[in-house]
Amino acid sequence: MSDDKLNRMEDLFQKVLGEAEVTPGSEIAGKIMRTVGRKEFFRFNVSRFNIWYLGGIAVTCAFVGIMLFSDPGHKNSPEFPSGTMVSDSSELEKKNDTLIIIKEVKPVRPQEGDNSRGDTIDAGTAPHGTHKDSDIRPVSSKGTKRNAVSIPVVSSKEVSEGAYVLVAGIKASINRGCVPLYVKFASTSTSGASLEWNFGDGGTSDKESPEWVFDVAGVYKVALSAKDTNGREAVTSQDIVVLPKPKAAFDLLPENPVIPADEITFVNQSSGAVSYKWYFGDNSSSQLFAPTHKYNKQGKYDVALVAVSENGCTDSLSVQDTFTETECYIRFPNAFVPNRGGSVGGYYSRMTDNNNMIFHPVYSGIVDYNLKIYSKQGHLVFQSDDIYLGWDGYYHGKLCASGVYVWRAEGKFRNGESYVVSGDMTLVNY
Repeated sequence: MSDDKLNRMEDLFQKVLGEAEVTPGSEIAGKIMRTVGRKEFFRFNVSRFNIWYLGGIAVTCAFVGIMLFSDPGHKNSPEFPSGTMVSDSSELEKKNDTLIIIKEVKPVRPQEGDNSRGDTIDAGTAPHGTHKDSDIRPVSSKGTKRNAVSIPVVSSKEVSEGAYVLVAGIKASINRGCVPLYVKFASTSTSGASLEWNFGDGGTSDKESPEWVFDVAGVYKVALSAKDTNGREAVTSQDIVVLPKPKAAFDLLPENPVIPADEITFVNQSSGAVSYKWYFGDNSSSQLFAPTHKYNKQGKYDVALVAVSENGCTDSLSVQDTFTETECYIRFPNAFVPNRGGSVGGYYSRMTDNNNMIFHPVYSGIVDYNLKIYSKQGHLVFQSDDIYLGWDGYYHGKLCASGVYVWRAEGKFRNGESYVVSGDMTLVNY
């Protein structure tokens, strides 16, 4: 058929059927829509859900899963005591702060000379004939303060049967203090193991929670050995630092002081101290190295010295009734110079003694006292039952004339002896 005839037939169909409407059946329509839908699902279209969205969701889920289930740096690994040595093939459990290796899940290749009972590895060093250093690895624990423990090497037979590993651990109530240092120890070793303590000073114990006193300064390595029924052993140690304490000592000058006349010098003979505290027994104290002190009256005084070292350790020395052992006596001067400006009342002090202004005795151990002073003519010019009250040279408010006066004193010492003394003295009135 020529092309001209074909064109005329096409125009005829267009005129007859161009306005005609054809409605397909439901089966044909369904096939058409499913075909169009599949093409749209695989075609990229931002406004409609398609295979590209589904692929993006799958990639995102895979990435999140990798991040959640990966464990970089063993962050989820259990924590064990610092320095503990365990096998790479062990299943591990931490219970009540004690490391337990439940079982060995992969046999360890036995070496030449393998000991079927197992040997002890201390601090990660294997003896000849046991596992190599590469068979064990250190596991550290943040925030724990345990010492390294030694882990027994088990034979391949024991590994295949499911062996456990001993752990030795020490807990001390205090690890640093002044001598004498009292320490309570407790074992945190594997339950059921037999224990042997060595305190580093020759002392030992087999108790689970022993107590010990270190009475000599030094650094002691306390060791604990834990053994099981198969003869395997784990060992650990801990240092106990015992600090020295100073030595408090002092002496008094003069050797036989007269109270209250003499000023007492406290001679510090301590050693190993950097600070001091003195207690004089009359509610006064001092922090000087070698203080001086004057007591106002005879009495019983408990003197104490506390010496403190640079580490804060202390020692003290106390002497009770410090001045009660001095000899009992009473002595009077042979002259004095009254105050020409007026009566000072008769109670003497350091100021009046420095100027010899009052006539009074120096003494020790006096418990009863009476003093009488007479003029040359026999007139009584002064009398006192108070040993702290002397004569200031005045009589009825007037200064007495220069010259020689006679005195008499009597009473008792604290040792029960009586005394009666007398003499003369010169009142000097310039």
